[in-house]
Amino acid sequence: MISCFASPLLLAIGCWYRPLLCLPTFGYVVWARFLSRAELGDGAAWPWFSQQEWGYHAFRRYLQLRIHVHTSLYERPVDKPVVLAIHPHGVASDYRIMLDGMLYEALPHRNVLTLSASVLFHLPLVRELSLWTRCIDARKSVACRALRKGHSLMVIPGGEHEQIRTVQGKEEVYLSKRMGFIKIALQERAAVAPCYVFGCVDLYKTFTGFLKAPREWLRKSFGICIPLYYGALGLLPLRHPVHVVMGAPIEFECKVAGFPSDEEVQQAHAKYVAALTKLYNEERHHYGDPERELIVVTDRWQKWTDLEVSEETLRELAEHCSEFLVHGVDVEGLQSGIEEPLVQLLAASPVPVTYAGGVRSLEDMERIRTLGHGRVDATIGSALDIFGGQLAYTEVDFGAVQLKEVQLSCLDEMGDNGFYRCLASIPLSGG
Repeated sequence: MISCFASPLLLAIGCWYRPLLCLPTFGYVVWARFLSRAELGDGAAWPWFSQQEWGYHAFRRYLQLRIHVHTSLYERPVDKPVVLAIHPHGVASDYRIMLDGMLYEALPHRNVLTLSASVLFHLPLVRELSLWTRCIDARKSVACRALRKGHSLMVIPGGEHEQIRTVQGKEEVYLSKRMGFIKIALQERAAVAPCYVFGCVDLYKTFTGFLKAPREWLRKSFGICIPLYYGALGLLPLRHPVHVVMGAPIEFECKVAGFPSDEEVQQAHAKYVAALTKLYNEERHHYGDPERELIVVTDRWQKWTDLEVSEETLRELAEHCSEFLVHGVDVEGLQSGIEEPLVQLLAASPVPVTYAGGVRSLEDMERIRTLGHGRVDATIGSALDIFGGQLAYTEVDFGAVQLKEVQLSCLDEMGDNGFYRCLASIPLSGG
């Protein structure tokens, strides 16, 4: 299925070697790009393909894909639309295209259309697979029109943020500034059902730290997401049970029906985040790993304040805590060097302090020791070779006691492979 995304290249190569293919190819492009445009309407669903096609059926069995629907969602009148918000996105969201065929039975008589990126409808074969499995363009106008017609929608709010940051075994959803689906639901008076896909983050091993800076630049500048991962036999997902849990629909209200204010959208968003967190905590004991906590990224590192980091601020905040963990967010995860002025400032902290961000070598660690006058500890993450960096884990002198603590904390949480995601904390102030 992943190889389908190479279809434009394969088609171009075919036309190069067989010029006679150019005419039908041109006709297909004109038809798909200018004449059909089914993705801007109600799609072009093919129920038999989604439900009975042998490859899809076999892949569902391979993933051990299961759907669990809340009673209130199942019994909700069909003429009342609902937005199914799916989390997390995962590396390739393989479950999404396999899920459609199962929804015909899980939510009978409810036509659930999936909002998909516009680029998918410009790729030969990928376009057809998307349309046959009830995908439509993710434009706001298309989504609103679908809800007005009585269709329900499936969305994956985390999008490329979750996709590029997916780490095997780490349950994290990105909801910062992702309020569009909430606003559309308020405008069209639709309910929103939080849904969580347990097992989604276990399907691939990822390299989030490798070439992180250029990949983030491509994502932010051009919307191009390039996750680095591998699974069984290369790009196939690992075999792991996948459970899609669909929670109870949430009804939102606003003073002027169909015209929500910004404050009402934010309140509804907060209510949704709370419902999603509750769903995860209640169901992880049945379908996921009960030891994993859900990380919901909302405002973290996203909102700037007018609070200046100064010696006075450190003294004031120290009265309310026993230790600081300070991130240099401009260099965090980029391995581009530390923020030296910040490290110098942290040396004045009246309580123990740990600095994080930009460390790329042992020289940087020594620089932190010097600038911090031996009073600032530090963390290493992306720079370690176990995260795809250049700094060998075995070369770092943790100290016997500290190394033992790191090993135990990883093994307790992750099992034998815990080192792969371990964040090493080095007590530089201890000598």
